[in-house]
Amino acid sequence: MRFAVYEKNNNSISYEENIMKLKVISSMISALLGGVLVVSNANAAFVTLPGAAGQPGCGVTSATSIRCAGAANVLADKTYIAANVQAGVYNLPSSLSLISKVDTNFVSAQDSKFAGTFSDYVFMDTTTNSVVIGSRLLFGPINGLRNLSEANDIFRYGYEGFKVEAGWTRLSSSDLRAYSIARSETGLKQGADVYNANVVGFRTDVNASEGNPQSGLYLIRTDATAFKVINNAIKVRQGGEEGQTPLSVSLSGYAPTKLESGITSGETVKTYGGSYTSNMNVGGNLSNEYGNAQYSGSISALNGSQINTKVGTTTTFNGSFNQQVGASLGGGGTFVFNGGYSPGNSPGSVTVNGDVVFGDANVALFEIGGLAQGTQYDHLTVNGNLTFGGTLQLSFIDGYTGNAGDTFDLFDFTSSSGAFSQIVVLSPLGNGFGYTYDGASGVLTVIPVPEPESYAMLALGLGVISVFSRRKKIR
Repeated sequence: MRFAVYEKNNNSISYEENIMKLKVISSMISALLGGVLVVSNANAAFVTLPGAAGQPGCGVTSATSIRCAGAANVLADKTYIAANVQAGVYNLPSSLSLISKVDTNFVSAQDSKFAGTFSDYVFMDTTTNSVVIGSRLLFGPINGLRNLSEANDIFRYGYEGFKVEAGWTRLSSSDLRAYSIARSETGLKQGADVYNANVVGFRTDVNASEGNPQSGLYLIRTDATAFKVINNAIKVRQGGEEGQTPLSVSLSGYAPTKLESGITSGETVKTYGGSYTSNMNVGGNLSNEYGNAQYSGSISALNGSQINTKVGTTTTFNGSFNQQVGASLGGGGTFVFNGGYSPGNSPGSVTVNGDVVFGDANVALFEIGGLAQGTQYDHLTVNGNLTFGGTLQLSFIDGYTGNAGDTFDLFDFTSSSGAFSQIVVLSPLGNGFGYTYDGASGVLTVIPVPEPESYAMLALGLGVISVFSRRKKIR
């Protein structure tokens, strides 16, 4: 669709003047219709993208194709989600809470004139507590010169296995609508759509020379409660609809995740609460920032990893959890361990910046093989409140059999509450030695324990002394 006035001779008005006039006209139309749009389209919502023709989707019970078409009149556009317009200012729909936004300037390697700025968004939908990914494209001047770039398709990748709904909204009166949306990687002039569960494609016509320099905010709502950055998450494509060479550029960006395969070094995943079932290694950053999260699989926090839970949120581990040396738990929130906790990597010293709760069913395993804290025996520092509960399990390793008076500072904390319900020893000390544990300080001390025969004689002697003592008191 073309709106620009093309230069035909020296008397024609300039490109910049055309753009200014178009923006003025667009603003006038928006001002006239803005109030109507907000009221009349207030119930517009995300639409389900069908996987095949005849399925429910696109706002109807039986879609004729997998591509949900928009409309030039937003009052008739089922994919349009009304912005909150106040005094001419376009605000996000009230259900969307902005979590993160990254602007990326790009230039196609195929054609240096295919260049622009892509804005990548993550929102949380407060009505569903789920991740919403947003896309916005701008083709501004290139080095102060006219930009001839055009975008016909914006593809988002990483949606295999997720429920997907889509729509678009405006952040300004001049934003260009989404023409249509489909779960397909078939671009303009590439034939009939083919369903692809991993892709959400937005059809548009962003073109600065035509007076459409920027898109609206194109939105994908999922059933995910976590998101991460992946390579090749975005493709911006020019289809060559007017005989130009087809061009495209791929960018890294946000995508939903279920945390099936863990988090690799250098990778960051942020959650909005939710429940996760997979066993995983965490080598990068895992951040629970916006709700309470539950993990039921076995988790190893590897050296160099960072697991955060924001102040006011709780992250609960119902499976076993190993915090290796160099793995940091922080954020100031609360970590609850119900399925087993072990510090270090046989053994080690670790730290949690926040509150820690050992649940009633938890087993905290601490290994002791010598007197050097962190290298010969396990140690946990909690910069917050440590709630003791469940079982403390001790394993004496590396041939350590005990020496009277040896002490092991297993726990340091800002404050503490509760108590272990029991202490279980997996590998006992040598003959003649036992231990005492001071729950107030978290210190274990080795003490001599008499042989059974000596203990019996001592007990008898104590009994006799007790009798004599009582008799003396009677006299």
